Amino acid sequence: MTSKMTLNSWLYLALSDLPQPVQLRLETEYRAHLLDSESSDDVLGVWGDPNEVKKQLGGLYISAYKLKELEQTKLGVTLFVYAMIAVMAALGVWIAWYSQGKDLSLLIGPAAVLLISAVIWRHSARLLPAKRQFLRSSWSVSSMNVMFWCGWAIKRWTGEDTSTLTLGLVILLPLLWLVQFWEARQDYLRLDRTLRLVGTQN
Repeated sequence: MTSKMTLNSWLYLALSDLPQPVQLRLETEYRAHLLDSESSDDVLGVWGDPNEVKKQLGGLYISAYKLKELEQTKLGVTLFVYAMIAVMAALGVWIAWYSQGKDLSLLIGPAAVLLISAVIWRHSARLLPAKRQFLRSSWSVSSMNVMFWCGWAIKRWTGEDTSTLTLGLVILLPLLWLVQFWEARQDYLRLDRTLRLVGTQN
């Protein structure tokens, strides 16, 4: 890589992964900044390695591929997850009835997940397709873990299961969810920032 790199080449390397409206907006800003600089003929000297800039922009905006993926509704995995939850809920109802209400460990988890899902579905219905898909798919990934965690927590609380493994799962899973929530929040902010440049806000 030399200092002879052209402006167009630098812009292509740095911006090509981003959605086109984001590319156009950033390209305009970069061109204006270069013209105002004292070294307008030295692209690398002003902005540095385009691959490093590309990496930094990737932390601010989502890629064109990811945006297109989020704008396409995918029901396959979601339907499978909720079919499993419905089966577990039915099994939980049967066990609760058979035990005369003494064993609710397999009922509370699915019930809690379905309730939370209803809230998320209702809230996300007002959002743009990309945001709606992001929220729903993110929750679907975590919902099975939440369902099983509820069952383990109840068994641990009632003393039915006192194993070290169950205790570890009950403690560690919420910590893992905090990490996942933080990562999801950062991804959502990237999505929101991207959509604002694309020209759709909600």
